[in-house]
Amino acid sequence: MTDNEYLAIRGYTSNLYEHINPALRAGDAGKWSQLTSEAANGLGKLADNGYVYSGDVVRNLHLTDDQVHQLFPVNGVFSDRAFLSTTSDLGGVFPGKVTMRIASKTGVSVSSMSEYPREAEVLFSPSTPFKVLGRTQDPTKGTWDISLEEL
Repeated sequence: MTDNEYLAIRGYTSNLYEHINPALRAGDAGKWSQLTSEAANGLGKLADNGYVYSGDVVRNLHLTDDQVHQLFPVNGVFSDRAFLSTTSDLGGVFPGKVTMRIASKTGVSVSSMSEYPREAEVLFSPSTPFKVLGRTQDPTKGTWDISLEEL
């Protein structure tokens, strides 16, 4: 892995994700295109060198019910144009009324280079596809549980 690839991943795990992910979701990486490319290349190299996390990971989100229905069609496919940050800490790291539970096959453990290693971050490259296995809602709590499997 090059120094720039390492720094791109490290920077992403700090606060740069706040700028990079919205740009990727808008389809305009713009000034973030080089950093995005270096981070993606670095993830590929890490995956080739034993950093793949195979197992369950979670991500908590703040979404409306309409967004849940739109983004997660049962038996459909979900993908995010941005990097997808998850954690191997199945209790979750951040709050959110929507919990994505993902069976990871190619997510990359980036804890060793993360700005916040305690987050136990597992990172997926942009546009990684996931099959929506199911979604359940607890109407009394207003929470959702989404089951996904990486394709």
